Amino acid sequence: MASTFTLSGSLISTPLTAGQGESLVPVPIQEIMALAKKHYDEITLSDGLPLPVSLGGLTEVNVLFLRATGGKVRLRVTSSDGATQAIPVDPLGLFISKSVGVTAFDLTRDAAISNTVTVRIFLGQKA
Repeated sequence: MASTFTLSGSLISTPLTAGQGESLVPVPIQEIMALAKKHYDEITLSDGLPLPVSLGGLTEVNVLFLRATGGKVRLRVTSSDGATQAIPVDPLGLFISKSVGVTAFDLTRDAAISNTVTVRIFLGQKA
């Protein structure tokens, strides 16, 4: 069933103490995309080996949201712009692209971490 992805709000940066530069630097955020398909998943990484993640029936991913709990993970994506582009996720990762979708990705737990890492995943394919 079709749905709408919405990310709205603002990013705000303020100095830790008064008098250290600008007091407020707001960046408005308003991203809306009609989705033909979406998929939720949660995976657990218990070793340092790359784990390919299922796209859950999507042919490409235009919205990718990751939330890692327990440590850093490495996201490697493949798209028409290139293969195995590595991105650290610690603890949050967000990818939105209307023109180029991700066609495959995997996750790897950071080698320095000995505990398991849980990753919550939201995938969206544009309509």
